[in-house]
Amino acid sequence: MEYESCRHATKYPDKFRCYWGIHKYVKERQPIYENRNEFVEEFNIISYKPGGIPEKLKHIFYFNNQNRQFDHVEFYKTKDNNSIIVHSPYTECYKDWFLERGYRVYKPLYSSSAITYIKVVTQLELSQFNEKVKLMRKEFRKKITECSRKGEFFSDECKKYYEIIECTYPLNDSDKEYILIN
Repeated sequence: MEYESCRHATKYPDKFRCYWGIHKYVKERQPIYENRNEFVEEFNIISYKPGGIPEKLKHIFYFNNQNRQFDHVEFYKTKDNNSIIVHSPYTECYKDWFLERGYRVYKPLYSSSAITYIKVVTQLELSQFNEKVKLMRKEFRKKITECSRKGEFFSDECKKYYEIIECTYPLNDSDKEYILIN
């Protein structure tokens, strides 16, 4: 049977309105179509979220545009309101990086020659993470006040704290470690 596109070869074409889904149907990709069906069923996927990862979730998924390991990124929501991010790079050189950050290897969802990594973040995990960020920002506000009292408001350290509070400074790994430790 011929299909209009890859997404139409799955049981859930409305769930795969992503870059992968618009590719031309190729019969030899049948295992990928089956893996996509199983992905929807296993995680109770309700929707693909176009436009990439929402800003408020980028830190918890360790996502930024400078990370080259993020290839063929897809973002999904589940029936339980969990968030799932999928990456399918064509190299294994980032495997340790992904695994250290809570991703796991999954069945190929993009191509048989790409490695698929997924990370599921529950609503509870997201709430706990956001609470830690709030506490960290409260601590940073204290630091800004201290800098200001010392007349060091325009120091690099103080600018960093200010930018974090204003959500313009991306959390780096040491910021995230601070959140996870405290």
